[in-house]
Amino acid sequence: EHAATYEVAGLPEGFTAEVTLTNDKLTDVGSDTAAVAGIVIKKGESVVTDQFANIDTTSTAAIAITPVAIEITAASASKQYDGEALTKNAWKITDGELVGTDAIEVTVTGSQTEVGSSKNVASAAVVKNGNTDVTGNYTFSYVPGTLTVTQSEAAIVVTVTGFEETYDGEEHAATYEVAGLPEGFTAE
Repeated sequence: EHAATYEVAGLPEGFTAEVTLTNDKLTDVGSDTAAVAGIVIKKGESVVTDQFANIDTTSTAAIAITPVAIEITAASASKQYDGEALTKNAWKITDGELVGTDAIEVTVTGSQTEVGSSKNVASAAVVKNGNTDVTGNYTFSYVPGTLTVTQSEAAIVVTVTGFEETYDGEEHAATYEVAGLPEGFTAE
């Protein structure tokens, strides 16, 4: 919590002043105008405010708390083609810092299956302090990562097996064998 402060000018020596302010405290992002609600002037323990004819309590001051800027970058990843989707549910704060014990959750979406590249996108940051949502005290910018699938470098070898048969009026065909296919793939 932050609070406005005050200063009392023109108070004769030996006197003290206790000032009460209104709208003088903020914890979360926002703004207000602090103002003097009252003043008590004392000489020792005696209240003597009514002995002063020229007390100006019209002073006001703007108070504000601005949000913390946070930049979140989604992770990048790459792999060779294997027929399975490439995803990377990871991110990091690349600029700015969370305050105190605030904790953040970020959604990351992106998927690349075929050879090529696409964005991995961070979004929807939520910041909590314990069970209290304090997301409004932050502004967010998001930098996408990249998901890249490159061609498989698996060494696939097709071996053709010939034949030699004596004519019998039936059709005969060469056969083939495929080696080096990644698990889960077939060849025709």
